[in-house]
Amino acid sequence: MSRRSTGLACSAIMVLAITCGSGEKTETGKSDAPQSPSPTEIVAGFAVYGHEVRSFRPCGDEEPLWAIDRSGLLWEIYDDLALHNELYEEVFGIFEGRVGPPPEMGFGADYAGSIEVTRLLYMAREGFRCNLDLTQFRYRLFGNEPFWTVRISAAEIVLTMPGEDDETWTDVRERTLDAGVVFTASGPSGPIEIRIADEPCRDSMSGAYFGFSAAVSARDLELKGCALRGAETQ
Repeated sequence: MSRRSTGLACSAIMVLAITCGSGEKTETGKSDAPQSPSPTEIVAGFAVYGHEVRSFRPCGDEEPLWAIDRSGLLWEIYDDLALHNELYEEVFGIFEGRVGPPPEMGFGADYAGSIEVTRLLYMAREGFRCNLDLTQFRYRLFGNEPFWTVRISAAEIVLTMPGEDDETWTDVRERTLDAGVVFTASGPSGPIEIRIADEPCRDSMSGAYFGFSAAVSARDLELKGCALRGAETQ
């Protein structure tokens, strides 16, 4: 039987354990356990799917948490990225979620705590690991052909491309849209505009899952790629 749910076909960092409260998923891939009222936070670590196990081990912590997947995507993306060469294979991920007590019943009752995964921000078989400091940026953008990256913070936007010096824009302005956000800034070569859409994105080379898509317009460049949201506070 397939482990896929019927969803989309996509400062210390914490890691979490994941299973639905009873060990079962609904048709949407979401647990029917009661919703926690506590605010969400960005968490990161290593997800594991196995027999009676839906776990996420926090970065820097050997103790996993039981996870309740409210995103409807977690195990589908896990299943797509895992090599399936071994049992209880770890796949790195970054999520929005709520940490709380373990469920009173089911497989999760034996865990020290639980995590509600409300949104999947990033998941990859290879790539970022626990040394990524999410507090150092608002967003990081990535694209291929040609390879490029952008780091957006409250103070500046920095574009990195191979064979070129980094280019920096300052006086960063942010404008929220219904389904995303727009950043603009000024620099020696002229303005830059970055549109980040609330749409999933897959890296064309690695297959990594990102929760946001991005488009960059600057000087003679029109770039499209994926975006990871960070935890920088202004």
